[in-house]
Amino acid sequence: DLNDWQGDDHNKLVSGADVLGGRPTILWALALSQSSDEQCSEKENLVRDESLSQEHRINQIRQWYEQTNVFEMAKELVDKYQGRAEEIADSIEPDDLRQLFYYLIDSILERPAESVPEPVTMVDLENGVTAGSVS
Repeated sequence: DLNDWQGDDHNKLVSGADVLGGRPTILWALALSQSSDEQCSEKENLVRDESLSQEHRINQIRQWYEQTNVFEMAKELVDKYQGRAEEIADSIEPDDLRQLFYYLIDSILERPAESVPEPVTMVDLENGVTAGSVS
């Protein structure tokens, strides 16, 4: 969900589609936890009000998320659980399985603004020989 709001090119989802579709998200839950009962009711009514344009409702939700600092809170949660997952990965044997686990951690928890191209290894497919790493 965090990636959707930050322009995730991988899944091509529209920001706020989950919220407008009535699907719970961690961002929505965090924003509710930081708001008064009145604000929560107001936002729930906003989501259901189809007389307003989708763009207007999404902009209002984005503003609310920014005001309640949920993007930063969500990033902190990602960092926390990424750290925990890496601690677990450190103890995994054999090495190939540990590397796979790290790949999964990076694939799932990588944020678009932080994406760094992976080094490419040149492989001679005919002979199965690794030629080295190219960045």
